[in-house]
Order: sequence, then structure tokens, then C-alpha cells
Amino acid sequence: MTSEFQDSQHPRLFSKYKAQFTDLARPDSVLQPVIPNLLILCSPIMVIGHPTIGLYIDGACSGNGTPLAKGGIGVYFGPDSPYNISKRLPGPTQTSQRAEIYAAVAALQQILRVVTENQGLELFIVVTDSAYLTDCLAKHVYKWRLNGWKTSKGKEVANQDLLEPLDNMLDDMSNRGIDVLFWKADRSDNVEADRLANMAIQ
Repeated sequence: MTSEFQDSQHPRLFSKYKAQFTDLARPDSVLQPVIPNLLILCSPIMVIGHPTIGLYIDGACSGNGTPLAKGGIGVYFGPDSPYNISKRLPGPTQTSQRAEIYAAVAALQQILRVVTENQGLELFIVVTDSAYLTDCLAKHVYKWRLNGWKTSKGKEVANQDLLEPLDNMLDDMSNRGIDVLFWKADRSDNVEADRLANMAIQ
């Protein structure tokens, strides 16, 4: 079922075209609270009994780039969902990029919980407004692996301590039949996850 929604060039990205949506389709118009606590992707090619679940993630960092920086993350599964998350970014290094990555890590952990508590769920669409995150996971990571997690200039990949486990987790979940695709959306489409992320650092 995952291949029906995968971008043909970047297999970790969601394709609106493959899902038979127009280019103007926005996440909030196709991700609907059809079942309790979760958002379902309402696509013309929905598979009965195997709904595709959508969720939103975001990271926030007040004072980014300063010694007083404080990061937080938000994960949004739906209105008042028990799977929603609003929490601080752990660790001494507080940046907006690390918050975006950690939000994805936290989302995958919640997805595993969702799968445990709900049968028949195999595909999840993660909406993010972070081009940095989607570029890392869908475009750069394959070269980094081959280069021993070095950039093309031979430097250490920034945030490898978060990106490498996230990359491994995505592969491990896929091997278990739990697939995750990322949908790069506009910031204006990510209001609820942004709210949760900023709530964590207030």
C-alpha cells in the first residue's frame, strides 16, 4: 500500500499526485478525524480496513543561536488526542534543527504506541514544515551512510547523534510492516503542532 503514496524519486516522501490529490491539496483538507484520537487520510485510493493515519510535527526554539536557546517539540495526532505531545527538547544543545529532528523521533515512538493499541494500521503520513528534516531523511541520508556519516566535504554531519538513530528507526519500522512517509507542507498548515511545540517552551 505504501508504494501507492510514495514519491517516485524520494521514497520517504509523500506524493500528492500518487494519492490522486491536486497540487492545491492541503493537509487539513484531506486529514480528517474520522475515528477517535486519530486523523485519517481521505484519499480516492483508500484501502478498506487499513486506514492511512496522518499526524503533524514541529520543533520550536526560542533564542535560537544564543546561549539562552530553549527548544520544544509538538506532535499532533488530532483534537485532544492522547497521542499528542508537547515537551522540551532534551540535552544541552538547544537549536531549532535539533527540535525538528527530535519531534520526528518522538512521533515515531508514538506511532509504535498507536500501532500497538490499534490493529490494521500500517502507513503513517507525517506532516512537517521543515525542509531541513525532509531533505536530510529523503535526499542526503543515503550519501551520508555511504560516506560514513561525513558530508561531501569530509566534515561530520551536523546532528548525526539524532539523525542516524532516526534513520535506523525508520528502516526498522519499515521492516516490521510500519511505513512512514513525510509530507513537506507550508508553515501555515502546521498550526497545531507549532502550538504544542511553543507551549513546551513557555
